[in-house]
Formats: sequence, C-alpha cells, structure tokens
Amino acid sequence: MAGTPTGQTQMGSALTSWGMGDGHLLRTLHEPQIGKGLDSMLFKSATRIARKWASRRWAHLNPCDRVHSYGWVDPSGKLYVMNGTENHVEWAGKHLSGSPQAEQWEVDIRSKFPRIQDEFLETQVAEKAFSYLLSQGWVRVTSPTVLQTWDIKPHTPPWLKVMSLLIEGAGEGCVDPEGVAYVNSRSGDKKIPVWELVDMLGDKRSQDDFFAALLNRR
Repeated sequence: MAGTPTGQTQMGSALTSWGMGDGHLLRTLHEPQIGKGLDSMLFKSATRIARKWASRRWAHLNPCDRVHSYGWVDPSGKLYVMNGTENHVEWAGKHLSGSPQAEQWEVDIRSKFPRIQDEFLETQVAEKAFSYLLSQGWVRVTSPTVLQTWDIKPHTPPWLKVMSLLIEGAGEGCVDPEGVAYVNSRSGDKKIPVWELVDMLGDKRSQDDFFAALLNRR
C-alpha cells in the first residue's frame, strides 16, 4: 500500500504468514532485502512474536486440531506435543542437541565434509537424531492414525499412550473405527483398519473407553 512504512509492512507479513504444510504452522516467514536498520529489527521482532504465539496456541490443541506433526511419544510413554513451528526432524535435532550422540555425529560429518556449512550440518545431525529416536523405541505421531515407529509393541508404555490418543481422537471426532491407520515401521508401510489397531493395542478397559468415546463424541 502506498505510503505504508516498510517496517510496518514486514511486521504485518511476519504476523500473517501462517501455513500448515509439512508440520509447520509458520510455513514461511520470508524476509525481503530490507537492510540492516529499523526494518530488519521490526521484522525479527515480529517473527519472534509470531513464533511465540504459535507455540502457545498449538500446545493447547488436541490431536484432532492438528493436521500434521502432533508430537513424539518416548519409550516411557511420555507425550511431547510439538509447538507447530517445526517438523519431527527439526524437533529431534533440538531434543538431542548437545548430547554425546549429537556431538559425535557432528564430528563424523565434519570429518567427511570439512567445508560443510553450519545450516547443512545442523540438518544432517537432525536427520540422524530422528532415526536415533525411532531406533530407541520412540513413536512419531503425525496424527492419532498416522504413526512411525521402529517396531509395533502392543501393551508397552509408548503404545498405551498411542491408544489413549486414539481414544481422545474418537471423542473429538477425527478417529473412526471404520477408518484406516497408516503405520510406518522397519517392516514397511502398513494400512491397518482402526478397529484392528484398537484391538491390537488396547486391553478390554481401553477398548471399552474407545467405544464409549465414540458414543459421546462431540
């Protein structure tokens, strides 16, 4: 708009550039060539505000409100709900940042590629962290019915948590027993009817809870 200060334009752009692709609430925050003065400061400030708002907003949403990248479940059954501004690979990299494993991966990568740029190094380490979490028994939860794991192990803590997400999804309306769950594991991609996954993962009580949630869904 004619007459609008550049800094105000960039702040508005940063606060309104929302997207849902590939697990990102903030799909893109493009920074044009606006120099290093006040405009750049305003843009960076707006970006921080936008990311903080997204993090707080997404942390309180249930699985049915999240189209992509809901979170991770660790081997103890603890659910880590992602903040909507990163994908599973990025989250894994941050989660293991500074760990002995990550430090060793960085050494190994630098030994192979001495001139690698920091941003590419960070990506490579994050991808290794992603694979490592899966190998340690973590479950990647894109949604209650889109999962990735090393192995499916019914009645173990992480899969009991997955079952609780299926129950919550049934109550909220995004999980249907006649639907299909997609599970990626070492043995390949599987399409499993939801009712079969519930039967596989749940005991009698949790199965009853699932169908009770269906009857009382919103």
